[in-house]
Amino acid sequence: MLENQALTIILKHENTNDKVIWNHVGFRLVDIGPSSLASIIVPADYGMTAKPICKYCQRGYYCTFHLVGDQLLLTNLNIMAEEEHCPLIGGVAPVFCSDDHSMEYRRLRHPVSFSGTIRIGNGPTDGRYEWRQLIGPKTIRQLWDLDFVDGKLVAAEDKLPEVAKQKEAAKLIREYVARNLLPKETKEKLLSYCRYSDDFGDRHSVDVPYFDVLKPAEAFSALKRAIAGRNTPEQFIKNYAESGLSRQLTMHYLKHLGMSEELIEFLKGLVTETQTEKMIVLEVIETMLRGIAASYWDDRVQLGSLYHNANIPKLLTNSIRKRLSGITMASWLPEGCGCNSARGHLNDYRENRT
Repeated sequence: MLENQALTIILKHENTNDKVIWNHVGFRLVDIGPSSLASIIVPADYGMTAKPICKYCQRGYYCTFHLVGDQLLLTNLNIMAEEEHCPLIGGVAPVFCSDDHSMEYRRLRHPVSFSGTIRIGNGPTDGRYEWRQLIGPKTIRQLWDLDFVDGKLVAAEDKLPEVAKQKEAAKLIREYVARNLLPKETKEKLLSYCRYSDDFGDRHSVDVPYFDVLKPAEAFSALKRAIAGRNTPEQFIKNYAESGLSRQLTMHYLKHLGMSEELIEFLKGLVTETQTEKMIVLEVIETMLRGIAASYWDDRVQLGSLYHNANIPKLLTNSIRKRLSGITMASWLPEGCGCNSARGHLNDYRENRT
């Protein structure tokens, strides 16, 4: 239990960030959405229905809390409600506030049984949006989680180290995404962790605070999984389904789609004067279509006459289909086969050709 902490929470109009004064230092409430606000104070709990005070205060009330000893107290409340529907709160009756025509409860000492976490931060704000001043990840100076149980402050945790970790994860993710062709869903998932870059303009929505969710461990895990899944048949299938057939049917094209270096080396060994890279690429895609990619590729990406007119030698077709016959979504190597077995496919082809 944290006692003797000087804490003031000021829930203001939505056009400005709610504010906190903790141990005589000013903060902004950077993670407390409508659901959290409702859990701190619910007008309906007092038999009141709040109406919008103005276009900047649609929730219909604003209030102040103080921590006295270890107990969070509601000390002031302005609410837009009919006077006859405003009961006594802690023995205090409301008075009319001429500033905004709300009903104001002054000098309250009403215990609040809030259980949850409030995230507070301070630092220079971005002023490009007049209706909301936001603290950016580059300017954040302090970031704390204040944990409450039944209105009592039980823990305070410094979250600034997590911001640094999240920014590092975002940097690595951006670099990885820039260097690799990835399936759309993989790319979107990875970039969802990049809201904490120093680029203040990079956010999904201006009405969501930057620091509402910090998940550096999850971000690093997602990147690790993406790297582990790189150059797998599954990635190849998804990339081809999204990009379609390239005009340049080369080994580089197969590598770009996500084929492993080992398999590309095998395919290069099949190239002769009469067996071009184009033939080999067409046969690889056709073989994938007949195999594990059949349920993923639609008519839009099928080869059609391009494959049939290529006049691919039967021996080449058989060799490639034999090599790809046992691949799985996770590996280009047939199950139970090592590199020596993979090389054996090429040796078999060469022996049959001679």
